[in-house]
Amino acid sequence: MIFAAWLWLGVDAPAIDPIAACDAAMIAPAADGRDHRCYYVAARRSGGYARAVAALERRRTAVPDDPWAAYVLADLWSDLGDARALSAYGEAAAAFAAVGDRTDEAYARMSWADAVGALDLAEATRQLELAAAAAAASDDAALVPTVLAERARQLWRSDGDLALALAWAEQAQAQLGDDAPYQPRLVAVHVQASLLEVLQRTPEAIAARGRMAAMARSAGDGYGEIAAELSLAALLGDAESGGDRREAIAHARAAATLADAAGHALLQAEARCMLGRLGDGDAQAHFEACAAAAADDPSVASSAALGLGWLALPHDPVAAAQHAGRAALLRRDAGTDVGAVVALQLASAWATEPPTQARATATRLLDAIEPGLARQRQADGRARFLARYTALFDATAAAALREPDDPAALQFAIDVSERLRGRVLVERLEAAQALALDDGAPHEAQRRHDAAVDRILAAEARLLTADVDDPARAQWQRARDDAEREAVQAWDAIADATVAPALRGRDGPTMAAIQAALADDELLLVYTVPRTLGVEGPQPLASPGWVLRIARDHARAVPLPELDGLDELVPLWQGAIERRDGSEARPAAGLFRRVLAPALASLPTPPARLSIVPDGALHTLPWAALREDPEAAVLGERIAVAVVPSLRAWLHLRQQPAADDRTVVIAAPTTAPSLGLPPLPHAAREADAIAASLGPATIVRGDAASRAWLLAGGLAGAGVVHVAAHALVDDVHPERAAIVLAPGDDDDGLVHLRELSRLDLHGAIVTLASCRSAQGAALAREGPLGLARGLLLAGARTVVATAWRVRDDEAAAFAQPYAAALARGESVATAVQTAQAAMRARGIPAAGWAAFVVIGDGTAVVRAPTAGSTWVAIAALACAAAVAGAALVLVRRR
Repeated sequence: MIFAAWLWLGVDAPAIDPIAACDAAMIAPAADGRDHRCYYVAARRSGGYARAVAALERRRTAVPDDPWAAYVLADLWSDLGDARALSAYGEAAAAFAAVGDRTDEAYARMSWADAVGALDLAEATRQLELAAAAAAASDDAALVPTVLAERARQLWRSDGDLALALAWAEQAQAQLGDDAPYQPRLVAVHVQASLLEVLQRTPEAIAARGRMAAMARSAGDGYGEIAAELSLAALLGDAESGGDRREAIAHARAAATLADAAGHALLQAEARCMLGRLGDGDAQAHFEACAAAAADDPSVASSAALGLGWLALPHDPVAAAQHAGRAALLRRDAGTDVGAVVALQLASAWATEPPTQARATATRLLDAIEPGLARQRQADGRARFLARYTALFDATAAAALREPDDPAALQFAIDVSERLRGRVLVERLEAAQALALDDGAPHEAQRRHDAAVDRILAAEARLLTADVDDPARAQWQRARDDAEREAVQAWDAIADATVAPALRGRDGPTMAAIQAALADDELLLVYTVPRTLGVEGPQPLASPGWVLRIARDHARAVPLPELDGLDELVPLWQGAIERRDGSEARPAAGLFRRVLAPALASLPTPPARLSIVPDGALHTLPWAALREDPEAAVLGERIAVAVVPSLRAWLHLRQQPAADDRTVVIAAPTTAPSLGLPPLPHAAREADAIAASLGPATIVRGDAASRAWLLAGGLAGAGVVHVAAHALVDDVHPERAAIVLAPGDDDDGLVHLRELSRLDLHGAIVTLASCRSAQGAALAREGPLGLARGLLLAGARTVVATAWRVRDDEAAAFAQPYAAALARGESVATAVQTAQAAMRARGIPAAGWAAFVVIGDGTAVVRAPTAGSTWVAIAALACAAAVAGAALVLVRRR
């Protein structure tokens, strides 16, 4: 689809015979670009492409040096998929440049880049650079941001840095504003919507596509309306994103009707492919019609080949492989996403090759995704890029696990799964570890990173000031966003410079290394929840739920056929827990039957400890509150549980050394009045309990417990750190989460996630008792992003955090038995188990005790202070709770 051509829709609607009206205008001696554009608008609104092309070809013959005839003819040819569009765009751009018309030169070069991008990305990039130069020299205020949006689209098309592309698209929209002309605004929204789709931000993408459809419909832009309807059908038809298939079919049918009325072959083809993909009627007929109408357009023809391949796979896998090969060639020419092609090739391999060969083929095919990942320079972009392929990787691992007792199949499943799980987190942990071993001067990228973080925090402080007017606020927001991009790019440079390629490799840890690190009474469970493989047709390569069960002496893959619906069931159960009326017992038993019973069945000896790598909704599951039946004791009575983002992260954390000897307690810091936070009446008791069990301790209170003190090295060498303070949670921008310490002359006391991640907490055990501190915005397979993750990045070995809101008095009730258990030498996971039992004995419901979860190495131990001993750090961030025990979570919204 040629969206750059929308730039030419800003003319009046033609008369009843639109082409004849354009012919009449062209007779005038002074016919200008507006008269030429008339043909393009008429063709798009009426479907009269053939007459419009013929008229402009006559004009081009009569007036050979007319750049407008070449340009508008190129737009028409581009819509029709005619290769002559490229030379016509080049002719028009050169003619505009020759007469100094920089505005129209820029538009022609953008259209040229759009048309050539599927065939020659380097040439498309060059044309956009020339368009940007022409735009800067023009007097069109909307032109510079329009070129920026096109540059973002080209970056997306080339599988470049998707997070940067989205930032460019959003920057273009902000510069255009609501009063800009329809055409450039529509281009910017289209690019933003496309990138939101790729980055798995589906609700935002649906909203953007809806805006596109409404804008195009209002402007009478039939082409744009059809394109938006097709995109909405694709989004709503994605079961993985919770779409509505019936609504998706309705949008696809509407697009097909509009495309038929307009007589636009490529859009007709796309509509037929979409109806086939959604299974509306005869899918085979839809895909065949799509293939016939697609002509030589590589992207649409590839979709048709993929659909036909999936239909052929169950009864003719050889034919499916042939379709996959054709789709691969076409998709390569189109310069678009390889994931759909790889999916069909993988399915064909598992259907036609023996297991050993199929695994080798799958490894080769999955390697094709790695170069795209390497081009993602920002952490969020890397994680979201990987999230696009979650269902594909899961299906590949599941296919291998059809041989559940084959060690080679189990190792292959681990390697495939670990390409996604917590990968960005592990890369940063390994980078930080490598930097810590460097005795030389700070790396230049490290200095750039720290300087960027300082600029971010300065901007955040200004944005929290009430007297900042709108223009200044927008300026500070741009400064913050620019600094955020610089920070993540600098951190990636650090990783590139300090981490050996082997540490950032594709494969997971070996089974031998995993089993050697397990305790005798410990069981490791790696979960995969069911996902739908988004392909153009049926899904014979299924991805059922399964759990990989690993003990010191055995390993086995166990299918979990009843994991569907967890996204709804887990939040419902948590809601029952938070009612505090005991109604959670029955759903707890139901979830135990689905999630844990198959994994624990047939074990010779029940484990005393579980280490769990969750997936999907299981990241938020309070495992200790599960029970075998509604009347049975909860799981936490007999098993200590810890969770970890990935096997690589688990092994990395378990190998960390302990922290140095020093105990620090931070108790109820003074908070800035502007934040409106209530006091924490139980914080002093909580801090005293920690100090009594794990002291001697340095206690820092009130105004002394400041952000400035902390960042000046207040925790240097600390072995035990307890922080009883408020926390702020940001579900939209998790990197802006913070704990609240005492303000200073130039700061509000907020210690942001970025600053927490820069602390030196190597070997620490971090207990975040603040509300929802275990949670945050979730990226597929990276797990929740929030305060807990920040402290892992700072080097913490284990984090104890909360899965939901907890009361201040219940956080204090947890702290005393927890600290006492640690002082006796119990592991962190066992100490949490002990504290939860003590809370149950006091009659505290599951809403109080089950919220506490262990993230990381649950076997870490704090020893009593003796000469020459090594201490492990403890940090607890108290919940921001209202007086009278009502829970309070402050969510900062932007």
